[in-house]
Amino acid sequence: MSELKVKVINGAAAGVIGVASTFPLDLVKTNLQLHPTYYRGISDCFKQIFASGGVFAFYRGIGPNLLLISPEKAIKLSCNDIFRKKLLGDRKHLPLLFECLAGGGAGLCQVVVTTPMELLKIKGQSQAKGHHSSTSSKLPPPPGIAHHSTTMSTQNLASRSTSKAHAAKFHNESLPPKSSLVADAMSIARKDGIRGFYKGVGSTLLRDIPFSMVYFPLFAHLNHANLNADGTSKPLWSLVAGVGAGAFSAWLFTPFDYVKTKIQSPNAPKDITVKRAVVEIVKRQGLLGLFTGAMPRVMVVAPLFGVAQATYYVGLAERLLGTASWDKPTI
Repeated sequence: MSELKVKVINGAAAGVIGVASTFPLDLVKTNLQLHPTYYRGISDCFKQIFASGGVFAFYRGIGPNLLLISPEKAIKLSCNDIFRKKLLGDRKHLPLLFECLAGGGAGLCQVVVTTPMELLKIKGQSQAKGHHSSTSSKLPPPPGIAHHSTTMSTQNLASRSTSKAHAAKFHNESLPPKSSLVADAMSIARKDGIRGFYKGVGSTLLRDIPFSMVYFPLFAHLNHANLNADGTSKPLWSLVAGVGAGAFSAWLFTPFDYVKTKIQSPNAPKDITVKRAVVEIVKRQGLLGLFTGAMPRVMVVAPLFGVAQATYYVGLAERLLGTASWDKPTI
């Protein structure tokens, strides 16, 4: 079996294991970004999602990720390795600029899978928004409710119980109808064709290319600091290096992730652009509002990449197929 096939298998396994272990946090991150004024914080978001459907509610929308994360991570991890080795040539060490180019190339290649995966994931996750209890009645209504409240009469608002009933009613109406992965995909295909699956591709490129240009060189240098005597990676140390590089890169590019989430939201205007999304976020939340969801994003991406890198360097494919290890990190 060729080196490429081994890397693809390892990358696919890394993606599935990573997503399965971090998806609930990703769900919380997405809901905080879709409805930034609706929740009091990370813990409130957790509580409401749990109240809306128990443990299973945290895995709503995981279908697209489980289906597409294998090719996505296989492309990302293997392409970075391939580009690094091609750019290395006869050199003993890869210049930092070339490391960034290799990472950026991997980020560019993965977008063909990442964009539809994220679109379907966000559509599914947007259905997992929880319900506020009476202690949260002072919070502003979620998107889709405000326009109803302006038409309510003074008499209807006089009674607290009546107000709560209206809030609950409008909250339920604001939620998109529950649907399956297949139904969501068919709906997009019928409405917009293949092009519909690439809504937000520009914002995805703006997030994934610079992220990969920072993450992969940083991970490579951290990982290289503690290799085995034969030059191969230590899976446990790769996990630590992946967590460290993933945490920094995730935080740094949170604004691009937030903008992408807004653009791919089921309720986003069809003509929304990156510029318009940024302007609306800054207008409503200020510049720091661009970092909405930064903490849960870091809590998702750091362990996701740590687990993925450790799994990648464990050499699952080599062990299953009885082939020699191809792992020789290039620095």
